[in-house]
Amino acid sequence: MIDKRLLKSYYNSFNTKAFICLYPGMTCSEKPIRAHSIQNSKVFDLLSDKDHLVSIQQITNKSHAPVPSFGLIGRNKASVFEGLCQHHDKSLFKPIDDSDFEVDDKEQLFLLAYRSVLKELHASMTRAIKIQEGYFSKAHLGLCAKDAPSMEGEFALQNIMDAFDTYEYKIGFDNAFLAGNYDYLTHQIFKIETDRATVACSQLFSIDSFQFRDTVPRVLMNIFPVNNKLTYAIFSSTKDESSQVNDYLFKCLRSNNVSVRNYEISKLIIRNSDNFFISPLHFSTWSESKKSKVLQHCADTVFKDVEQDDVDFYLF
Repeated sequence: MIDKRLLKSYYNSFNTKAFICLYPGMTCSEKPIRAHSIQNSKVFDLLSDKDHLVSIQQITNKSHAPVPSFGLIGRNKASVFEGLCQHHDKSLFKPIDDSDFEVDDKEQLFLLAYRSVLKELHASMTRAIKIQEGYFSKAHLGLCAKDAPSMEGEFALQNIMDAFDTYEYKIGFDNAFLAGNYDYLTHQIFKIETDRATVACSQLFSIDSFQFRDTVPRVLMNIFPVNNKLTYAIFSSTKDESSQVNDYLFKCLRSNNVSVRNYEISKLIIRNSDNFFISPLHFSTWSESKKSKVLQHCADTVFKDVEQDDVDFYLF
């Protein structure tokens, strides 16, 4: 039987957010706005149908456990995060928001990755705050130890440490941005030819199967259509971590078969992203079996990067 007091605290935590402008230095006192981690005016113009997109959303079952499900989301709500004030969001990303994408433009490539970092830092900070509040609520209700080690306390601490690791990772991007050092990153760029715009994604994720110094290497994944016939898939990493990241991407890098390469990119999206969106028109062509398999693979890889194969994982 679930404690009703704890359940109330759980649902109240949905409105908890990390509310700070993440511009370099993090000293800005202006109010953050709901900014898009994926371009609304360009990318979502191509993907949306009647101003909506399809995304994977967490619903709760009868046992109040989170369950992934596909659902429609308004384009103005899709991919938003409150990590920058209006001034800094506009000034920071002007080169990509106000100009067409140029695949050889190092500044644009850097800013695409940087936006993914800021989105993930905001998400990890919010997650850490929510879990810490949940731990405090549970301890206050006498459902776990308050002044002694507990599973709940250790889980809260781990999420705080994860958020701090992401913050430290962001500092490297801050310094590179302020110095105009766009060569701080390396990029693997793939062109995906499509019949219609299908999928967009912006994500920072770690490669848990690799060890790099005292942490694990991280990948920035940005996938977006520039028109109905062409989508770019861009995988970025710091130069220090590029060797490990290229090893992780070896199936994409070494494949001479375009369909196989696009299939491998599809799997990387499903396994590693909670911030990807699908064209409703494209989604309408999926079978119920395909939808179910994609959802299950997302669920299977929430806590562990498990590679599976199924032709229905192809997203493009």
